[in-house]
Amino acid sequence: MADLPLFAKTVGRRKTAVANLKLVPGLGHVNVNGYSVTEFFLGHLTRFQRTQKPFHMLTRQMFDVDVRVRGGGIQRKADAFQLALARALVRMRPDTKHLFREYSLLTCDSRKKERRKYGLKKARKAKQFSKRLYNFYLVILYFFMSQVTEEILEKLKTLTLIEAVELVSQIEKTFSVDASISGGGVVTISAASGVDSEVKVESEKATFDVVLESIDSDKRVAVLKAVRALTNLGLKEAKDFCSSLPKVVKEGVSKDDAEAVKRDLEKSGSKVTIK
Repeated sequence: MADLPLFAKTVGRRKTAVANLKLVPGLGHVNVNGYSVTEFFLGHLTRFQRTQKPFHMLTRQMFDVDVRVRGGGIQRKADAFQLALARALVRMRPDTKHLFREYSLLTCDSRKKERRKYGLKKARKAKQFSKRLYNFYLVILYFFMSQVTEEILEKLKTLTLIEAVELVSQIEKTFSVDASISGGGVVTISAASGVDSEVKVESEKATFDVVLESIDSDKRVAVLKAVRALTNLGLKEAKDFCSSLPKVVKEGVSKDDAEAVKRDLEKSGSKVTIK
């Protein structure tokens, strides 16, 4: 058997408690922060018994222990002391390591209390969601926004024609937009002698509706298939759709899409108009 060390220095930790321990062969004196172990853990019998558990594994040899413990409460100090003492005894007697392992005296418990996060009640516990409060905030926001929009509209009503034109030019410069093509409308200003200038808005329609007017009696099956392909309706719904005409097949589509739908339906044998 190899020569045993004359002393052992170990460290034990549990949460925020740290125990620095020195173990030497002796008469069994145990000092904790300058006090005897019974004085330090006075009134805490279970904590004292926890610190003595590693000594029960070795009965043939006595040791003197000097330990400095800091941080944590009395329970965590006892846990750190126990771990440091078990490690020191294993260093002095390596052949007894399996005994300490068997009773989990060398296991370091690294669990710690998770810190509280910003905006939460605890580490992960959040406040209960209140839909009523959420709807209240929406109502307040809508109220203030409606007041703002009403004030803007009232101010716009008092603008003269020249001021309105200047406002449009300023908006175009600030937001890099062209008011002449926004929304499909063109603003033109015409002036005549003795007559106030007026603003004419010429708008061009951008969306169209495809209306199925009638179906040829011998082409009903082909038209039914075409309608199902365009609307994704079931067989029964498509029959009900084609039974009462006129009906809108496509609504709010572009001109090119409307023309394509019209060609498909007319090819299958029906009369279609675009509105």
